[in-house]
Amino acid sequence: MHRLIVENTDVIIALQDQELVYKYVSPSITNILGYQPHEILNKTPKEIFGYSVNLNLSFPQKIIVPVKHKTIKSKKVILEISSKPLHTSSGKVESILTTSRDVTERESMINNLEEALYEEKEKNRFVLRLASAALHEFRNPLAIMMSSEEILAPLIEDVSASPLQEKLKVHLARITKQTHRLTEMINSSMFMRENVETITDIRFVPVPIRCFLEQLVLGMEESHGENFIRMVFPEEDRSVQSDPHWLSCIVKNLIENAVKFSGASNEIPVLLLVYKTNHFILKVADYGIGIPKEDQEFIFDFFYRASNVRQIPGTGLGLNIVKEFINRLGGNISFSSEEKLGSAFTIELPYER
Repeated sequence: MHRLIVENTDVIIALQDQELVYKYVSPSITNILGYQPHEILNKTPKEIFGYSVNLNLSFPQKIIVPVKHKTIKSKKVILEISSKPLHTSSGKVESILTTSRDVTERESMINNLEEALYEEKEKNRFVLRLASAALHEFRNPLAIMMSSEEILAPLIEDVSASPLQEKLKVHLARITKQTHRLTEMINSSMFMRENVETITDIRFVPVPIRCFLEQLVLGMEESHGENFIRMVFPEEDRSVQSDPHWLSCIVKNLIENAVKFSGASNEIPVLLLVYKTNHFILKVADYGIGIPKEDQEFIFDFFYRASNVRQIPGTGLGLNIVKEFINRLGGNISFSSEEKLGSAFTIELPYER
């Protein structure tokens, strides 16, 4: 039965001595490489195929080797060779058992995928460079517009006709507001563009998550004052594998949004940390203006802003950036919201990658 299996398998089974000389080769070598078993016996891979293999005589290993077919000269077969040392009763290596599988089609698919991925990355780099150049060009006219605003402001004060002066002030205020919004959008886009290329260089290091969050909030107190957010954390700290830079960007953005959209609410936002079996949860909740139901499906889109925040400064890029960073960290984000009652954004991240 064993012989029947060996002689009809689509894997080359071979037995080699410590010098890698073939002592047995299964008949399947004829179908895969065009050789007869007797042509292989008592020879090494270098003598037959023209390559040297440094097989470990102590441990099993796996290597990928390209081999030319004997009868079809233009055909190259890629073999995945797995080796296992065989020991005597005393523990000495007596011979090596190898199995060689034809993985030509698999390796070709992998190579095609890698080439396609490289081409896609090159296209993306070109688009990013183009976008970067355009954003830089936008900054020059914006700077001129902002400079003109500063010049116009005192000139409007000298206009004698009161109704005209008020109209000019209103229009100038609109121009100023939209100019600053456009500047903010460009800065956010530049931030995204600069970090899209480096986000693949995520460095996972141990992060004591409770201490990390406490320090992050402490650093934000300079601009928001003390007790601007309520922290609900477990008593114990836990170490998680994450990238402190990207994690900081994520949490800061959500906290800034919670503070900004709390409006006149008497309740301050909440930052919640929960430990689960295989992951931990970060939740940022506010009791502010909320997100209208009709806007919720678009909230993570580029430059999208809900209909009830048009008078609040912002670009509509923050949540898109947050979602992208969370995906790269191996997590996911969800939210619940009701207009005039507030929003809660929930992040789930693994303890380890």
